[in-house]
Amino acid sequence: MKKKTTNSIKCIKIFTEKETFYDGPFLELPIPDQVIINKSILFYNDPTPCFIHRGAVRYRLLTEMEHELLSCEVTTSNGTLQSEQLALFCSYTSFPPAAIIELSLE
Repeated sequence: MKKKTTNSIKCIKIFTEKETFYDGPFLELPIPDQVIINKSILFYNDPTPCFIHRGAVRYRLLTEMEHELLSCEVTTSNGTLQSEQLALFCSYTSFPPAAIIELSLE
């Protein structure tokens, strides 16, 4: 059996001091439909993507966000990330730029 050599994100929590916006599996992170459509146009020239193109776009966006999240330097004492460090993540999601991000790795 091949051993995994890199970490991947299992769960993600996105919150502020007052509100939790998302707390669940990274692969189920909500991505606005308009972002999926815009990227489908960019990647496939498809303004009305079928479920195959939607799935492919979603997978690519999640992969890009995961790479950004894992390569981001933690700047807080409790090991969380500030979303303002994550331009790509913020542009692909509808979460506020002042949110705090906590990751659980596999």
